Amino acid sequence: MLLKKMGLYSEAKDHLEQASSNPALGFSITALADVYLELGDEIRAEEVLEKFPGSKQRNSSYLATKANVLRRKGDYKGAEVLLKKAIYLQPNNIVLFGGLAQTKLEETQSFARMGDKQSALICIEEAKNTLSKGLIIEKDNELLLSLSHMISKVELSLKT
Repeated sequence: MLLKKMGLYSEAKDHLEQASSNPALGFSITALADVYLELGDEIRAEEVLEKFPGSKQRNSSYLATKANVLRRKGDYKGAEVLLKKAIYLQPNNIVLFGGLAQTKLEETQSFARMGDKQSALICIEEAKNTLSKGLIIEKDNELLLSLSHMISKVELSLKT
């Protein structure tokens, strides 16, 4: 979606709201939900996703978008379950591995803020393992390499 990539979220939202009125256009629904997430409106994103046609559990785009909603709400376990289902459906999709690693990273940071260092260390290992699986698919992917750097910084802070 060009408008979204250009940062024109309001224009993208208007366009996608019109396109998503057709229930056969599941992609428009997930794209619109993504725009609402970019605008910080998790509630509206979740409402839009409820309109998704067909089998939600067999569509990796739906699963990944719903996982983003849950992650932003702090439901890291729910997001993890959905992302693992999406990865099962599309095992070569590095964006899904990045999403799962990001979820584990944010869960790590949540545990660290609560002072639960042991759980944080377990989560950071899971984030690293997920990321390594994605890097096997595409070793020079900038998104995954950037996440790897962030994970390393968080891991270092946990060990000091």
